Amino acid sequence: MSHPVEQTAIGQQVQTVLADYFAQLAGAAPTQLYQQVMTQVEQTLLTSTLTYTSGHQSQTADILGISRTTLRKKMRQYQLAATTSKETIT
Repeated sequence: MSHPVEQTAIGQQVQTVLADYFAQLAGAAPTQLYQQVMTQVEQTLLTSTLTYTSGHQSQTADILGISRTTLRKKMRQYQLAATTSKETIT
């Protein structure tokens, strides 16, 4: 039997943003919403975590719970600089 997952602050923010997004659609049907959200969230997650670690890839991978190989693959996918630092990410 599964238990409901308690919504975190991040989950609450996502819910708020999606509610605003749906309101702006004014009844129009969105397309490929899952892919759009996942791409935006993943890219932002990677960028923010790289900023937090001043571009330290091993530390970023550890925080994210992924391998450095996966991190590097994702960085290439989103064209994130290998030397990402707090100064270069806006």
